[in-house]
Amino acid sequence: ISQGDVATITDAANAIDATNTIQNMSATNTSDATNAAAEIDWDDWTLLTNIRNAYEVHCVEPFLASHQKIPLTVTAQPYRSRVKLQRLVDLTNKYLAVIVSFVKRILEFNASLKTDYEYIKDNLPTLLIVNITELLKSNVLKNVPWEYDRCLFESVFAEGLLKRLEGHLHVCDRFLLHDPLIIKLFLIVLALSPRTAPVARKDCFTPVDFHSFPRRLIRAQNRYLTLLWKHVTYRLGPHDAVIYFVRFTQHFLRTQSIGCELIDSVYNRD
Repeated sequence: ISQGDVATITDAANAIDATNTIQNMSATNTSDATNAAAEIDWDDWTLLTNIRNAYEVHCVEPFLASHQKIPLTVTAQPYRSRVKLQRLVDLTNKYLAVIVSFVKRILEFNASLKTDYEYIKDNLPTLLIVNITELLKSNVLKNVPWEYDRCLFESVFAEGLLKRLEGHLHVCDRFLLHDPLIIKLFLIVLALSPRTAPVARKDCFTPVDFHSFPRRLIRAQNRYLTLLWKHVTYRLGPHDAVIYFVRFTQHFLRTQSIGCELIDSVYNRD
């Protein structure tokens, strides 16, 4: 191996392993970012603005309003098993409802997609942790959802799972950009995926479950994925955008794995 090859391998390893790579990206690749910005047209900027506004109106505002009915903290911790589980169900529904509201609004951007929610609804529970990451990043949430219900969560889920999830979220906080759009775009792209919900368990099915996934949804997903790539490239440049995509994909797969264990621990409770 030549010295040039060694240098190339070393540079690649450093790019992958450096924990602060993403945080220092925005100051580099200025010319690349300028070129990427030229690819974002007026329609793209309009759609990005609409997405940001839709998230605020259909996710953040309903989430804050839900505190009246389902507060983040309770004055007395439930001690009966049935009450504990009801509190857990209420909190889960609280976080899921705002994702549903946001995604339904995105579908309304395209008149041909308004009736396609049934095809993607099973994907949405798998996006809970991704959306919690966004709520934490935007300071809508000050702490992880189980911070004030730790005894409840630890009594339901297997020992150590919450600590692993917290550790994972801490790692994500170190590389995810403080950007008002990137995670929102990831949420849309993942929501429009064709039945990629590996942690979902279904005991009953509807006719829609056996229909072919509509091509119009795939085309819509491709539109948002292209927009995501443009925006990330605009922020970081092509090289660092690839690294960011890899890191986020790892983040999502890891949350899927932990989410599967969380669900299994509930199903396997005595």
